[in-house]
Amino acid sequence: MISHIEIVPINTRHDGTLVAFCRFMLHESFLIGDVALHWHNGRYYLLWPGKKLKSGSLIHYCKPANADIDQRILSALVQAYQQKITDGDSEVFYSEQIKEK
Repeated sequence: MISHIEIVPINTRHDGTLVAFCRFMLHESFLIGDVALHWHNGRYYLLWPGKKLKSGSLIHYCKPANADIDQRILSALVQAYQQKITDGDSEVFYSEQIKEK
């Protein structure tokens, strides 16, 4: 279950790639933050938090184990983002429980 979604809009005009930062909870027990929601070439995608090493390698702090889970999380976050933008609420955090399929 994905719940307690918080969205911080950055660019609602979609004229750049970063549109929002997201935070959410998995199974009411694991908080995941600093997930970037991006828009590029007509689609949304997520960038997961990580650290770039001196060698140039990227180590993710957390990320989905497979593409299906990534898509479910993306769908929930996009839904929350679009609702927040539709409501005209760009200053207050949005929180709603969205269950996985």
